[in-house]
Order: sequence, then C-alpha cells, then structure tokens
Amino acid sequence: MDLFANHVVAKARVYGEALIAASCDSLLISAGDLIYPFSDDLDYVFRCSSYFAEWLPVQDLPGSYLLFSPDRRPQLFLPIIDDYWDSPPAPVPEEVRAEFDFAWYRDLSEVSAALQNVTNLAWLGPVNSALNGALRVSENPTALLDHVNYHRAFKTTYEIRCIEEATRFAHPGHQAAEHAFHDGGSELDIHLAYLQAASLADEELPYRSIIALNEHGSTLHHMVRAKETPSNHLSFLIDAGAQFGGYACDISRTYVSQDAGHELFTELRDAVQKAQRDLIGSIRVGSNFGDLHVEAHRKIAGIITDHELVTCSLDEALSSGVTSVFFPHGLGHLLGVQVHEPGGHLAASDGTVSPPPENHPTLRLTRDLEPGMVFTIEPGIYFIDSLLEAFPTQAYLNKRLIDELKPYGGIRIEDNILLGTSGVRNLTARVFG
Repeated sequence: MDLFANHVVAKARVYGEALIAASCDSLLISAGDLIYPFSDDLDYVFRCSSYFAEWLPVQDLPGSYLLFSPDRRPQLFLPIIDDYWDSPPAPVPEEVRAEFDFAWYRDLSEVSAALQNVTNLAWLGPVNSALNGALRVSENPTALLDHVNYHRAFKTTYEIRCIEEATRFAHPGHQAAEHAFHDGGSELDIHLAYLQAASLADEELPYRSIIALNEHGSTLHHMVRAKETPSNHLSFLIDAGAQFGGYACDISRTYVSQDAGHELFTELRDAVQKAQRDLIGSIRVGSNFGDLHVEAHRKIAGIITDHELVTCSLDEALSSGVTSVFFPHGLGHLLGVQVHEPGGHLAASDGTVSPPPENHPTLRLTRDLEPGMVFTIEPGIYFIDSLLEAFPTQAYLNKRLIDELKPYGGIRIEDNILLGTSGVRNLTARVFG
C-alpha cells in the first residue's frame, strides 16, 4: 500500500472515531464555495476547507463534497465544469482515483437526492445554505471537531512528505529573497523575487509572506510590501513558506546588511539562532511545549542581559516580564494543512482544554509533545515601541542602546520540527542547511 493509501486509512480511522464521539453515522465534508464581495461578480481567491484538504490533494474545486461513512469507501461529489468562461481544473490525480468513489453533478439537487437515504449525517466545513436546507444534518458538531482537531497534530508519513516537498519549493525563494535584499531591493522587489524563484503565484502561498526591511521587522505580521526602496538597507526579516498537496511549511530568517554598521544586531541575531538550535536539541517525547516556551524566555533573558539591553539581572528579567517586551509571541505552533493548525490547546480528544498561562497568553501550543507531531520553533527579539513604552519598570531598559537598535526592527528564526520516537527531525534544516 502506498503512502497516500495509508494516509486515507489513517484519516478514516480518526474520522470514524470522531463520528462515534459526535453520535453520528456519516459525515459530509464541504470544500467550500466561491465567495464574492458585495455587489461584485469577481470572486475572492478560493481557499479550500482544511478538513476537506487533509483528505486529498484536490483543493481547486469549490463546490466539492466528501461523503465519509466508516463502512464504505469515501465518495467525492465533484461539480461538472464545462463552460467557456473559466479554465478547466487540473485532473484528479491517479492516487486519489484509486482510493475514492466519484459522483459528478451539475446541480446541488443531485447531491441532495443522492444523500436522502443517508441518516444521522454530520456536516463539516463551510455551510452551504441551499444544500444544508435540503438535508437534515448536524452542522459542525463540537465533539467531532474536537476529536479531529486533537488528532490533526499527528502527521501521517504522506503528510510529512508533503511538508518536506513544500520546504523544497520555499528554499530557492528564500535564497532569492536574501539576494534581492543584499542587492538593495524594495520589499515588493524581494517578494516578487521570492515568488519567481519558488515558481509560485501569490494565491498559491499558504499565508501572506512577511517581507520586512529595517524597522518594519518590529511589526510581527508586516504585510505591506512597500514599493519604495529605503535609503539604507540595515536588516531584513522574512517569514515565508510554500505548500505542496495542501500542506504548508513556515520558515523565518533574519539577515543583516554587510554595510549596516551595527555589530550588536548581528550578535543578537546569532544569539537567537543559537538559542533556537539549543531549544530544538532539548525537545524530548513527553515534554510540555509550555515548559519549552518558558525555557525560551530564559534564553531570551540571557541574551538581553548579556548584551546589556536591560540593566537588571537574568532572574529580574524573568520575574519582571521584560522578556515579553522583547519576545511577545509564542515559541511555536502546530503545522500542517493549516499554517496554524487547530488543536494546540487541546489536552485530549474529548475537548479538554489546556489554556496558555496568564503571563503568556499568545502561546498557541500548550500540549505535551508526542511522536508524529509537527510544529514550529521560532524565538525572536523585537524592538516594539508600544511594548517598550508600556513596560512599568522603565529603569530596567537600556534606552540608549535600544534606540540605536530600533531601526533594525527585529529578529525571528523559525524552523519546522517533526518529533519522532527516536528524537527530533528538523525538516527545515534538512533542506536549508
């Protein structure tokens, strides 16, 4: 049995258990439909529902549905598209044809008619009012979502291969972006260089790339892509990925111009990179990601005290919360068919929640780490005016040095990690080096 066939078997097992948890017998998964702005006939870029996408690499067919029942082969309902306005979709891959039954339809009434004898049916995904109104369904039952979201953390071999392939697409894009930065390009120039080298269109990206020059690196999700070229190229923070078969990679790097003239920022970047590698090396099966996040703050405390960004001791940096001024986001998140996979706060498949601690509310992943999980590790240091100004113990801040570093924005180093039974595998480093 090949990788994809095994993948389908694994999904069927999880979804079969989810149906039991939700007291349902069958499930209809919606890929979603085209969405249009108000009073406009130009649709938004289609994004397939992740619950449909994790079953099969056919994500460019809005209006598609997957019927799953534990006692039969999964069945795809696909719309017939034979008009002359739009290009036909790509053919369904042979590996998909081997694992699914197919039903082609022209009108939703045909789907409704085919499902009339399916009892105790659950619906998962974006709601289609016309079809939902014709069927008696349980829409997105919480118990089903909790079970599926919890198990989405564990990747099949097929899913891991897809993430690795996505990383191979992203690698030349990152290289081209670095070269465009050193050549003096604008943020838009760098973004376009990334797309061309990765052979991707904007709509094929798993998320909007963050291309941040200089002080823009202090905005965690800077997505403006300024067309103007700054007078000085000091630093460049890129957070950009690619996708393959619907699965994403999520990779961040920070570069410093050779002419930047501030050695301390380069030292900080290298220290964050070392801290990231040390954190990855410390990951063990059964360890808690929240504890790893706390350890990341201890490392950030060491960096900012060693490099005199603060005037307090390491212990005072931790107890005062000043590390969160420089490192305000979580250490990482689950990764897969969604860049930020759901289920990061689920302690069990029954929906039991393990919330982030009060002093680290932005932490997306609080679970114990188990074999098969794929997640990111992305420590950083940023110079964010609003956080610096709001910190209550201003005497702890070396404002002179911080002001010198503000034009450089920030630092983030992010890799994608697979935890196996025998240890960690850095999926990013295997391609990026």
